[in-house]
Amino acid sequence: MPDLEVLIVGDGVDEATRAVAVAVAHEDLRVRFLDLPKGENRGERNRDVGIRAAQSDVIVYLADDDILLPAHVENVLELMRDHNFVQSRNGYIGPGDVLELFPADLSDPLNIAWHLQDPPRNAVSITGTAHSRDLYFRLDHGWEVTPPGIWTDLHMWRAFFRHPDFSGATHEALTTLQFPATVYPDICNEDLRSMMQRWDSFSRHPDVVERTAALVAEAERRTLVNLSMRLTEISLAHAELHTLLAAAEHSRAEELAAIFATVSWKVTAPLRWVRRRLR
Repeated sequence: MPDLEVLIVGDGVDEATRAVAVAVAHEDLRVRFLDLPKGENRGERNRDVGIRAAQSDVIVYLADDDILLPAHVENVLELMRDHNFVQSRNGYIGPGDVLELFPADLSDPLNIAWHLQDPPRNAVSITGTAHSRDLYFRLDHGWEVTPPGIWTDLHMWRAFFRHPDFSGATHEALTTLQFPATVYPDICNEDLRSMMQRWDSFSRHPDVVERTAALVAEAERRTLVNLSMRLTEISLAHAELHTLLAAAEHSRAEELAAIFATVSWKVTAPLRWVRRRLR
C-alpha cells in the first residue's frame, strides 16, 4: 500500500531521535513529524493530537519498539471495509525469539465482554490495531491521561467497545513483530539493538510470509500442548478434591452417628423438641 500517510508522533523526543525523524520526513513526503513536548503519563494526549492531524479516516498504530510486516496495512484496510475497529493476529516475541500468541476475536461479543470485565485484562495491543477516525470522534473520550490501575491502550479500547456503532474483527494473519518492554526489563541497549536488527532482517526476507506462518504454527502447537497439560492438571485436582470431600463427608457421618448414639443425646431429645416448637 504505497499511498500512505505516516505520522511520527513525538512525545518529548531527544535530539538524536529528533534528527532521525526530521531526516526521514525530509526524504519522504508521505512522512510528517509532530515534534511535541513530553505529555503527561505515557503521552496519551499526544496520540490524540496525531489522530486530529491525520487526513486519512483509517488510523493504523505502530509503537516505537515494534515492526510491521509488509502485508499489515493491506490486511487491516481489507477488514476496515466492513468494520470500524480491527486488529491483526496478536502476539509478541519473547526471550529466545519465541513467539507467544494473544488469542482474540474482536468479532465475538463474548471476547468484547471479556475485555470490559474487571480486573482488567487485555489481548489487543496498540501495535497491530486500527480504527476509523470517524468513530474515534464519536466516542465519549479520545486518548486521555489514563486512570491508575489500567493499561493506556485498554482504557482507550474500552471506549470503542462500549460504543453502540462498534464493529470489530481480527485478521487471521500475524503481521506484526512486537517486543514489549515488560518482557525485556533488564535488556541492555546493545542486546536490544542486535535483536531488533535480527528481526528487521527477518521482516525484509522474501519468504517472510511463510516464515511468519511457521512461527504461528509452532506457537499454536505449543499453546495447545500447554492447554492440554493445564486441563489435565485441573482434572486431576478436581478428582482429588472430590475424593477429599467424599472422605470428609464419610468422616462427618461417622462423627454424627457416634453423637446420636450417646446417652446424653437421647436424654436431651425432649428439650430439643421443645426448642423447635418454641421457634
